[in-house]
Amino acid sequence: MLRKNSYCSGFTNKAVIAPMVFNGSCNTQLFEAWVAQFLIKKLKPGQVVIINNASFHKSKRIREFIESAGCRGHHLIHLF
Repeated sequence: MLRKNSYCSGFTNKAVIAPMVFNGSCNTQLFEAWVAQFLIKKLKPGQVVIINNASFHKSKRIREFIESAGCRGHHLIHLF
């Protein structure tokens, strides 16, 4: 049976940051853990984190983690 692997990372104008590969699909708990354990360690104060509108990206804790790094989080606008 084939296993589904998923990938999560951040992108800056210079590099890919905090890459993570995991088995299965992403959910709020996994995304929060990635932000808290990997992403915020790579952010610099003042950076803006742009997040798409996937349901698991909309947790209040995610915004709190990003703000604790001195950064701002913004969701993409809905186009359709």
